[in-house]
Amino acid sequence: MEFAFSGVFAKVLGKTNDEVWALLPTLTNDKRLREMRRHLKGLDWPDETKDRVAHFIKAFEILVDNRNLLDHSAIFASVEGPTGLYKYDRKKGNTIHIVLTTAELRQIADEMMAYNNYGLLFGNSIGPKGELNTLFVKTWPDQPPLPRALNYTSEPIAIRRPPSPGGGVR
Repeated sequence: MEFAFSGVFAKVLGKTNDEVWALLPTLTNDKRLREMRRHLKGLDWPDETKDRVAHFIKAFEILVDNRNLLDHSAIFASVEGPTGLYKYDRKKGNTIHIVLTTAELRQIADEMMAYNNYGLLFGNSIGPKGELNTLFVKTWPDQPPLPRALNYTSEPIAIRRPPSPGGGVR
């Protein structure tokens, strides 16, 4: 995602890729997104391009939050049942958690990959004035739907486990 993000970031800020690669390590993701939004407002680009960039920014924000939650979570898993993830929330001073199936975790990874691929193509599709750059493509790349945001909670979550084969408690 970082490389895909950098290409779109460079276009919006009007910088070269090398300039952006020197700048990105000095900025948190919040500052990166704030800078993009600020620059985007001042650009005289077509509305369609600005809308696509705004959508990309929102998706990136969700994906970064998801990645950070997953990265910093502890896990308790079951081969047959759902997976629980939990972490301490420093801002709220409590433990938060979520229960997901393997398929839901896979969907989150797939959304990250989809936006990585989209971001690479989209960044290369933006011309100097925000127009479609047809050097690589004939039309704008298909924009994926916004990814699902992980919804951690501090409230109890009931976990239903399938019955054991012998009928006893596991």
